[in-house]
Amino acid sequence: MARIRKPRKHDIASERPPASMYYLNQWRPKPRSLALMLLPFVEKPAPLAPREARRSVKQELRALADKLCERYPGISTDQDILSGAPHIKNVRLSVGNILAKLYLYGNIQDIVKIYEPHVTEDHVKQAIAYAQDFLETAYHAHEAPQVDG
Repeated sequence: MARIRKPRKHDIASERPPASMYYLNQWRPKPRSLALMLLPFVEKPAPLAPREARRSVKQELRALADKLCERYPGISTDQDILSGAPHIKNVRLSVGNILAKLYLYGNIQDIVKIYEPHVTEDHVKQAIAYAQDFLETAYHAHEAPQVDG
């Protein structure tokens, strides 16, 4: 009569799937829950804005940036310099960099000392005013109109 031997540790290990299968199973889609199955019967949320609508917001902001450059002649949005980001005219120094330096140093005179031959105090003041007008105009442009009633 043949004896049936007890499985050993190494026998059980060979029956397990390889580690790569474990990782593949982690990424396999899980079975759907009841909530997901009922989803078609629940009111669907509004669809996201189409890609064209998102582009129009970008175009609106670009037009706003160009319009503000007319008000502040020391600021430019030339596409050949900094890819059209608002910057000091004929200098590769963006309005964002001016604001960062203002935060870091705390006053306009220190910024002028850093970039002295190319940037004047008037340039820095125009950059600050440009940034403020841009933010305020962009914020108020997308506010919902107030209805009195």
